[in-house]
Amino acid sequence: MNTCYWNCLSWNKLTSPEMIDKDILIIYRGPDFDDIHLAPQKVVQIIGTDHVENEHVLIVYDHDEDDIFLITREGKGRLWETYQIMEGF
Repeated sequence: MNTCYWNCLSWNKLTSPEMIDKDILIIYRGPDFDDIHLAPQKVVQIIGTDHVENEHVLIVYDHDEDDIFLITREGKGRLWETYQIMEGF
């Protein structure tokens, strides 16, 4: 996988209605994972958005764990990055 030419998605892009049903790649970054190729990665499918305690959240489905979880904006751009998975090119 070559992510050199990918663009990190903004929070507004992630929570837009056009992203529902899209698969995204989440890469967890931090002091222990400076190299993007060594950082933990997970592919999830966006299934919707909602508000929890006045905070906009992203609802995603993890196919590997067969589970649904929430992603909050907290830490976006600091602790993790996300990229849209593109197919057919």
